[in-house]
Amino acid sequence: MMLKTKLASVEMAAGSFPAPGLFPAAVIFCAAAVLFCAAARAEVKLPEGTVTVQVASAMAPPEWALKQRLLLEENTRAVLTFHERYHDKRGWLKCKARWSIVDGIDDVMENCGNWPLLYSLGADRAVLDAFKKAFDGHIEQFSRKGIEYAPKWGCVYNEYVTAFDWQHHSEQYSAFNQLTVADPGDRKFAERIKRFAGFYLNDGLPAGAEPNFDFTHKIIRSVMTGSRGALMEMEPIYWGNKWEEIGSWERMGRWTNIKGDWTENAYATTQAANAFIMSGDEKYRKWVLEYMDAWAARAAGNGDIIPANVGLSGKVGEHWDGNWWGAWDGGWKLSNGMLAGAENALLLSGDAKYVDMLRRQVKALLAKAVEDKGKMYPPSQYDANGWSGKAQFGRQLVRMYLTDFREDDLKLIEDEMLLLFQVDVDTRLGIPHLGLVVGLAGTAASIAMMAANHMVLRDDTHEEQEHKLFSLRETLLHNAGDTAFAATWVFAAYAAYELAVMAFGGGDHALGNAKMEELMRTAGVTAVLVGALIGLIPGCGPQIIFVALFAKGLLPFSALLANAISQDGDALFPLIAMNRRSALWATVITTIPALIVGLLIFYLGLDEPIARLLRLKP
Repeated sequence: MMLKTKLASVEMAAGSFPAPGLFPAAVIFCAAAVLFCAAARAEVKLPEGTVTVQVASAMAPPEWALKQRLLLEENTRAVLTFHERYHDKRGWLKCKARWSIVDGIDDVMENCGNWPLLYSLGADRAVLDAFKKAFDGHIEQFSRKGIEYAPKWGCVYNEYVTAFDWQHHSEQYSAFNQLTVADPGDRKFAERIKRFAGFYLNDGLPAGAEPNFDFTHKIIRSVMTGSRGALMEMEPIYWGNKWEEIGSWERMGRWTNIKGDWTENAYATTQAANAFIMSGDEKYRKWVLEYMDAWAARAAGNGDIIPANVGLSGKVGEHWDGNWWGAWDGGWKLSNGMLAGAENALLLSGDAKYVDMLRRQVKALLAKAVEDKGKMYPPSQYDANGWSGKAQFGRQLVRMYLTDFREDDLKLIEDEMLLLFQVDVDTRLGIPHLGLVVGLAGTAASIAMMAANHMVLRDDTHEEQEHKLFSLRETLLHNAGDTAFAATWVFAAYAAYELAVMAFGGGDHALGNAKMEELMRTAGVTAVLVGALIGLIPGCGPQIIFVALFAKGLLPFSALLANAISQDGDALFPLIAMNRRSALWATVITTIPALIVGLLIFYLGLDEPIARLLRLKP
């Protein structure tokens, strides 16, 4: 009786239980909780060297944290308001469902962009649930028959779009791909992402479908791909109201040329990368790396410019009259699809070479800047008339920097910003090729003055020095002669360098420049030796070239310093004229310390710290 009373009092203190049979379970649960807490409080042996931080008192949250929380709450409120107002109970968007490039299935899910990412940052679970309902709803909504402008093969098959270009695929599945981070334990998502990625390994396609991927040539075989395979032919209805606006299928031109691969298809690597992360199946990782390796090889063979198209036989330009440019963007730009592919390959391999491919392209495009309304821009496209358009790489360059926080990416951002501040004098003054004309005229005049005054190798006479001291006319003439002397040797040095680049590239300057840059990046200690030896050449021309190469991040500081110490500049010319033996000994004397200091800097590993100090990184 006393036991029953005590049990009853415990039951009253704890609150009434829904069923008497739960009480023993509650006692066991409480006991387990006590043991768990005791274990948690027990001293844990940490690995040697572990730093522990103890928080003994509460503190008020900082202002930035409160603002961040407010931002998350406001975004959550906006998402849930939109979801309640514009989705019905099934998750269908309250709109007229139709297929179109302008207003179609991809735009339905674009309304839910970044909802899973918002949840990952700390928003309410309701945000993630709203996204999942909307995603399931749009699949059901567009799986029906009778969708306006729907192609004959339908809009959705096996829960995936039947065939679309990856510019629109990426818009539709962008938020869906974020579920790897937002909810990695979602089994439904894990099954879907493997199935969706599998379509591009030719898994799960219907019988008779054209394969999406060619494993021999490492290409996605069409601009239009999806769950029903690769399309080889286009129909006007495919473009929906876009076709009606243009008014003629024949006038669609390049929009009908869909055979072969193009740069935006690299977006497909995102789903394969997610499938690898969710399953650990090596086949997805292998597919991503082999596909991106193939694109890197094509870029290397095209002067570091990634070609815009690849034919069904793996040949660049096969379906575009042999042109590497063309394809759907009308030329070429810094492809967001290719950037996504490079990021995915880096994530799965840890190899920076995939993003390096894009870095080389950005440098090549910055070097091909075009004028627009008096300002300079990197070009955005290429056609039969050459480079044109104006691009701005800011967002893409920031993404490249965030992949591995390299200083040379910051340098690329700075280079693009500085380019925008340049002014084209030819356009401003309305005189075509003015800069070229002035430069050629100045160089020709300098060479003529040197030849007329026999200034190749000689020093001033005593009489000339006296005239220079007491005659303004002689001073001006002498200064003009010195300027012509320096300008001529700088021109000769640059001309020699450019000819060497041309020879290195077999007559192709862009290819030679790319090879020269690659050689300089991997030269190591050889760069120091070459820098000191080039310092033996009289004149300041080679030194100017070395400074330019260092500013581009192509030379280590140790090579630049060795060249600077070894370099005697224009002062060596009069010494050669007066006493060649003394000039030789003077050169040797400066070259020995140049080698010692340069090698010391190199082997002490000071190149990178000094480059960082100067905001460069070789």
